[in-house]
Amino acid sequence: AGCEAEVFRALAALRREAEAAGIAMADLAIQWVLARPGIGVALTGARTPAEIEANARALEKKADPALIERMTVLSEEVKAKLGPNPDMWMNTAQSRYR
Repeated sequence: AGCEAEVFRALAALRREAEAAGIAMADLAIQWVLARPGIGVALTGARTPAEIEANARALEKKADPALIERMTVLSEEVKAKLGPNPDMWMNTAQSRYR
């Protein structure tokens, strides 16, 4: 079974948090990734120069550290459903993350 319901619940809650903070969800996602221990770079995608500029501006309005922590908490249900194997296309025996 997939985790679509959990993903949609988490996204709705994350969207409410981002809107309340006045920060775009994409910006908040970049900030969350960079706040993770051991992460120094966030790889982002862009199809247009405007999207590249928007990604570069993601750190202009810093999110409150408490909001970053809430993002982690709001994603726990999804992480629990996916399990410990981050390699979604491989079963645990085949995963490179053993």
